[in-house]
Amino acid sequence: MAAQDEMQLLERGDIYFLYRPKVSSAEQEENSAKTIDDIQRFYIVLHPHQNALYRLLVVGRKRLPEVHKHEKHWATVEKVAQHPDQLLDLFKQHSYQTKTRGERLEPEVRACGEGVYCIIQSGRQTYLAHHLALPEQLGDVQKELDLEPEASYILSVKNQKIAGAQSGQAANFPEELQQKFRNLRFIPANPVTLLNYQNTELLLIGASTGPSEELGIDLQAEQKSFDKKKIFSDLKLWRNEHTTIPLFEGQWV
Repeated sequence: MAAQDEMQLLERGDIYFLYRPKVSSAEQEENSAKTIDDIQRFYIVLHPHQNALYRLLVVGRKRLPEVHKHEKHWATVEKVAQHPDQLLDLFKQHSYQTKTRGERLEPEVRACGEGVYCIIQSGRQTYLAHHLALPEQLGDVQKELDLEPEASYILSVKNQKIAGAQSGQAANFPEELQQKFRNLRFIPANPVTLLNYQNTELLLIGASTGPSEELGIDLQAEQKSFDKKKIFSDLKLWRNEHTTIPLFEGQWV
């Protein structure tokens, strides 16, 4: 790890974690998840303090990388919104008709974590570090999603012009940002404006469960000004058992 005088705070903000259960038939009384196997997508929302952006990330393998094993997981910037209303349509329940299976229901998202984050440049690496405000005690949901009370992840951006785009659609970077990649397959997420483009592909590598000490930034101090339950006012989510039970009690719904 680099010395603290080599570290640079690139961004701070609020972070939210959400999941969506798998699609089910409209006749089912419960459209819920009982384990991680019952979810179709796991989301992270990054809301920087210095601007009004809301970055919606979809995390591959439907959970965070396990920090202790230094796992590597993909994530994709699915949407960059200027206002939370632009995310609400993605988060709400949807129903649609199929020819073979009848009416299908895509359940609303469930909130399962909220807190603060920082993006930090340390030596040659960029780190995404978070500290949870809620839930106050981890439950089955957070444990299965590998969501730690505090953790850091090496954060790299993929050069889709060399390595290709997994989704088939590449991020449309302006030339000055594309030049940052040179001939490299991955570069650190610096500048953080690389995260402001839809279809940007990221590599997350589990780094540490003690980023406050290792990165030299007091994430708990960052959290002191955090208003708990902020996810409902900030993202304008509805409050019901689906959004409150995983967040407050750590139980699957």
